[in-house]
Amino acid sequence: MIPFSLVQQHAEQVRQGDPGGRLVLSKMHRGESRVFCATPSLKYVLEGEERYLVDGVEHVVLPGQFLLVEAGVILSAVIRPTSVTTGMCLYLKQDPVLPFVDLRTAEEECERAEPPAGRAGVLSASGTALAEHLKSGALALARDPDRGEGAAARIVCNAAAHLHDVLSDVRLQLSNLDAIKGSTSRDLLRRLDIARAWLWDNDDRIVPLDELSRKAGISQFHLHRCFKAAFGAAPASYHRQQRLQKAAASLRRGELNAAGAAARFGFCDESSLRRALKRSPDLHGDVHRVLHAETSR
Repeated sequence: MIPFSLVQQHAEQVRQGDPGGRLVLSKMHRGESRVFCATPSLKYVLEGEERYLVDGVEHVVLPGQFLLVEAGVILSAVIRPTSVTTGMCLYLKQDPVLPFVDLRTAEEECERAEPPAGRAGVLSASGTALAEHLKSGALALARDPDRGEGAAARIVCNAAAHLHDVLSDVRLQLSNLDAIKGSTSRDLLRRLDIARAWLWDNDDRIVPLDELSRKAGISQFHLHRCFKAAFGAAPASYHRQQRLQKAAASLRRGELNAAGAAARFGFCDESSLRRALKRSPDLHGDVHRVLHAETSR
């Protein structure tokens, strides 16, 4: 059984994560806590903003993002003077191979005989099973913390399984980026992940490249080229396919009709959505039967 706890006050002494796994729901005001991560951990933010200081480097975690931290790290968690910040911390039972160690380049390996303690990085994992799992789990616990004890094992174990898939994707994405240094590749991927998360969060309209560029903090040319290298499609194509997939899912579930799905997911009209679905055989299938039945009414 994995223990669960609700934390609503900052600690003057260093808190320790349970080496056997633990789930923590935090609802915190302004302040600072020191935490020892005995195992790899995920610090997920549902509402507000958290800042973590790890080895002298500040990591800002926004809603929908999480900080992935290696085992053996003492970090500072800082809440700025805003409204209450709600988050969820998962101390994992298993020790997944973290990309910050596993993906070190040959040059970096020569510089260090052993991996440094305290490596950490912010990810959103937008559109993945891990992102949906963390969000749904945090929402459920925020509404009813009493469910935490019964849900802790499922949330932590499923997150660990999903994390392996995300890290496999991260390794592939980094290998597809042509930055010279591994540290540069990781920073670039972090910026691309911010851009991708923005696309997922704005699925009701077309997002201009200049807006996406400002959000990620890199040039439009660099963003277009590197986004395609990392994620397999240029930003506009990636976003359109993502919106099309969501529209198709809403049609299958009967949540929206064709006109409603077109309006909700940023297509010009019902006809443009229907044409887009016909050009995507992998999405058409049972969606075609839904659209045919709607037309026949």
